[in-house]
Amino acid sequence: MQVKKTPLKPLPWLACVAILSAALVQPALAADLFATGKDMVKETAGDDSGIETAMLGFSALSAAVVGITSRNWFGAVGGFAGGMMFWEVVKPLVGLA
Repeated sequence: MQVKKTPLKPLPWLACVAILSAALVQPALAADLFATGKDMVKETAGDDSGIETAMLGFSALSAAVVGITSRNWFGAVGGFAGGMMFWEVVKPLVGLA
């Protein structure tokens, strides 16, 4: 009587699948390395920061210069208002709000 032996070919595939699945899960289990950096950026450039105040002040000053030099006050004020709206919309999207 002859016994038919089946080779263990699925074993290497299962080992590869197990190793790859463990490797792919590692980034999800890792700690956020940039957590302290994110907090520092929010404190530096977030709401009511010096950078935000300087940026908005420079925008107002440049709108005044454009209004004086071009005599297009509607364009200058509209550009400043558009920039303010853009900043308020984009700020939460980049994580500064």
